[in-house]
Amino acid sequence: MRWLLCVSKDQSHACVRIRATCAEKRPRPHRLTGFTGKQPAGDPAAAVQALLKLVDSDEPPLRVLFGQGFYPMVQQAYADRLKTWADWQDLSAQAHGTPDR
Repeated sequence: MRWLLCVSKDQSHACVRIRATCAEKRPRPHRLTGFTGKQPAGDPAAAVQALLKLVDSDEPPLRVLFGQGFYPMVQQAYADRLKTWADWQDLSAQAHGTPDR
């Protein structure tokens, strides 16, 4: 079982819902397959406290990573994406075409 933590915030109150989900029901992206089981289990109480800080913040981020080890994994994935986009930048510019004058 994994814990899926959902946070929603409106003007009147903050709501934190926690529900158990079965990991086998959802396919995992290929990139993440090698990391399965390699991250140490965290403390659910610490996650709740972090969520509450997030909900109470004035400008919460659109996305946030919880746990240890995820930032380097995501950092590498984005570095790979940026390299691919840079490698194909010439083709991307060609797709724009020549502007009408």
